[in-house]
Amino acid sequence: MSNPYLDAKVRTASQPELQIMLLESAIRQGTEALDRLAADEASLGGLPMQRMLDLLEALVSGFSDGTNELSKSLEDQFAFLFRETAVAQFNADAQRLARVLDLLGYHRETLHLAWEKCRADRSPAPAVAEASPGRPAKPLTPLPAPTWEAGGFSLQA
Repeated sequence: MSNPYLDAKVRTASQPELQIMLLESAIRQGTEALDRLAADEASLGGLPMQRMLDLLEALVSGFSDGTNELSKSLEDQFAFLFRETAVAQFNADAQRLARVLDLLGYHRETLHLAWEKCRADRSPAPAVAEASPGRPAKPLTPLPAPTWEAGGFSLQA
């Protein structure tokens, strides 16, 4: 079944919004897999665990083209989370999966805050600085907003 709202949301989303969506979906799938592991199902988390692994793989590949230290660091962090999830699946380790979910939640909140800050920084700057005694007012030149690289988050402006 296709959801037209979700399709439109994905097609019009920016890269950081897509990454947040991937994180949220991975957390949802991981929570469902954790519930299955906690219920002692022999399926090792089943389909939700596999979907979570697929989503984490997409996050790793999303940062793999990055050329700056932050993109490389995020790629390494998501690769670590992918490996930890795979080990949790193999060993039916609910505690390990719970730790991965905690870290994914931290990443989601961090990325969400960074995205909100970037959007706030894009608001128009005041046209003129206040004059101080002995110095006339002069126009301000707005700083360029942080950019998002094709491969991930970039702090370069």
